Amino acid sequence: MIDLLRALMPQIMSVLMFLTLLWIIVYVLLKNIPDAGTKRMVKKIALAITAVVLIGFVIFATKFTVVNEIPRSTIDRSGTQEGRDNFQRKMEEEAAKPIIKTDSTKKTGDKK
Repeated sequence: MIDLLRALMPQIMSVLMFLTLLWIIVYVLLKNIPDAGTKRMVKKIALAITAVVLIGFVIFATKFTVVNEIPRSTIDRSGTQEGRDNFQRKMEEEAAKPIIKTDSTKKTGDKK
């Protein structure tokens, strides 16, 4: 659940910031509009925008949750451990091989 919230945190914050900004603008408009009918219209439009944003976020979060939810019971990690063991065995075999030293001071192809 925590992983899901971390994955959705940017979207949650975007929705909250948008709605906060929207309602601050609506508050300023309502303070400066003298007509009661226009105030009701502004409130209805703001509520409609809020509803659309929230419904859209719920749809997005539902799809995101369904797609990204991995059933923990079906994950088989035995192959990972086997791969680690094989790698460890290979490294131990490489370390056990003798190191062959060659004379690198002798240049080939020089004719003097």
